[in-house]
Amino acid sequence: MLDDRLRVAVGETLAVDRIVRVGGFAYSARIGGKVAGLRDGGDGRTLRLVEDGVPLGPAGALSADVVATGGGRFNHETATRILFSASDNSDPRRNGRTYRVQWDEPARVFPRSGTRTIGLGTTDVAVEVTPDRPVSARRLILENVDAERAVRVWGRPAGTPDLTTRDAILASVLRPGMTDEEKALALWAALATWRHHDVAAAAGLEASEPVKLLGVYGFGFCNDVAHGLAALLVQAGVRARVVAWDRHTVVEARIDGRWRLLDADLERIYRTRSGQLASVADVFARRATAAFAPAGEVPLDRERFDFAYPRGANRTYLRPLAPTEHALRPVLEPGDTAVFDFDRGERFVDRFSHERPDGWPIRFGNGTLSRAFAAADRDGCRVARVEWPYPIVGARIALHGLAADDALAARVRGDGADEWQDLRVERVAREASADAAVWLARGPIRYGLEARVCGVGTYRSSIRLEVAFQFAPRTLPRVGVGPSTSVWNVEDAARGARTGKRFAGVRVTQEWDELDTPLDVAVPPGGTVANLERSFFSPDDGLGYAARLPARIAPAARSGAAVVALLENGRSLGPAVASKDEVAARGGGRFAFDGARLLFSASDGSDPRTNGRLYSVVLAPAPGTGVPSGG
Repeated sequence: MLDDRLRVAVGETLAVDRIVRVGGFAYSARIGGKVAGLRDGGDGRTLRLVEDGVPLGPAGALSADVVATGGGRFNHETATRILFSASDNSDPRRNGRTYRVQWDEPARVFPRSGTRTIGLGTTDVAVEVTPDRPVSARRLILENVDAERAVRVWGRPAGTPDLTTRDAILASVLRPGMTDEEKALALWAALATWRHHDVAAAAGLEASEPVKLLGVYGFGFCNDVAHGLAALLVQAGVRARVVAWDRHTVVEARIDGRWRLLDADLERIYRTRSGQLASVADVFARRATAAFAPAGEVPLDRERFDFAYPRGANRTYLRPLAPTEHALRPVLEPGDTAVFDFDRGERFVDRFSHERPDGWPIRFGNGTLSRAFAAADRDGCRVARVEWPYPIVGARIALHGLAADDALAARVRGDGADEWQDLRVERVAREASADAAVWLARGPIRYGLEARVCGVGTYRSSIRLEVAFQFAPRTLPRVGVGPSTSVWNVEDAARGARTGKRFAGVRVTQEWDELDTPLDVAVPPGGTVANLERSFFSPDDGLGYAARLPARIAPAARSGAAVVALLENGRSLGPAVASKDEVAARGGGRFAFDGARLLFSASDGSDPRTNGRLYSVVLAPAPGTGVPSGG
């Protein structure tokens, strides 16, 4: 089948013998009829023109400007011709360069899924995926198929920390007998690895709670991650404080009688000549001589360093914020279905403390919880209540199979202390719905609600509450290339609950697409292929974009040492270059490493955040282990 959410680049090379000079700097070339319906543009879905892999433009330029000014301008002159100019206004028939028109088409994919029903306790769930095709995870579906028991369910990719509670984070990241410095560095590395730097996720304390920061939002500003790290340090028994100035916020941990700087936002710690962890005072006095990322030592970028830690800045020392502890362990009532859609992120909590930049990409997923209403009470009304660990961004009551004389009334409220809000009921024949979007948009961020419907007869085929929510895809199990294993936990929602009946289980379904294009590079023995997360790409200079290597790979691989190849829809990109400046200037699939960051470009200079293609890395086994670096 064809899938418009995934796209492949196609095109044709302009034959030199079909290029004719028009006048000035303009040349015309015949192109195939297949591109006749495409318009000029560079949004990844329209006609593009590249010169030796570097995109030209602006597209859609006036013909007069192509003739008089040139400089790479072009337009789709007619259905079968393109009017264009070389980047330097040379003659494209004689300058030795290759010109190619490109556009994107829906990818041909094979939809796949795997389902397993799991019981109480901890269960490993393995999904076998075709090993030599690019894979795009689509959805994760959880269904409580038991008729009586409510259960708490949570999962994670195998080999990754449990990020669902603060205690779980500490248990996953720390080891018995660690010193305070080892604890501080382990927690700093965990937050630097699993959270993405971007605009503030939400105002106030919302994203400063570490579990929400990592699992609900997945991104945030320096103050979010600083307070989140400080909260974890304090819970681990390490004294901590937050240090802020006009352009940045960091954490200091009290280690061996001295304060030591931990910058999880810039993913850096610093050491002095003596090898000791530097303090904020050391950094501002320029006594820091070496910089380290979670993967190891990195060059000390003086320009970036001087900007982040300006001499003479007035510093404020703060106690860590104390937001209420959060847990990402949802409760599924009997008959509940929860769908986590990794490709959908249209609805989100719009309570930001900073403006979102133009072109801000998706950095979250949307899910849906479907829950049945309880039996009618004495007043003939039915109620459905939801307490959910993810912020609610939509709610809808859906009714099916109504009688003609049913007079419906629908209401919603946040909890028992709120007043009921009447909802407008839309009815068509035997179907009806009531939407709570306006009520949700007006109020605070909500993690729970109660819906009430009155006037429904005694027999109905379906009355359900459908709740949409926001989540961070990065921390949830997702299918990748080759074998994918996840770890699942199921426990009774009511502690001490006992029942004589056997629990029917939770049905776990993972859905994914496999592209109809095999990988064009061999995976080394013991190696693996790991997808890069498009929602965490950030624009860098020129044609370059920055990507973080997958969080689950071994630390030794995060510097790029274990990366065998970079793939776009399964096809190798490159060459690998030493300079990020070359990536920025020439693009064409070139890539380089800057510490733990991968700086790369799309094959045709398009925006990898929006061009619909899959980007992945082929990884060698972790050094000295024979164990794959990622998955």
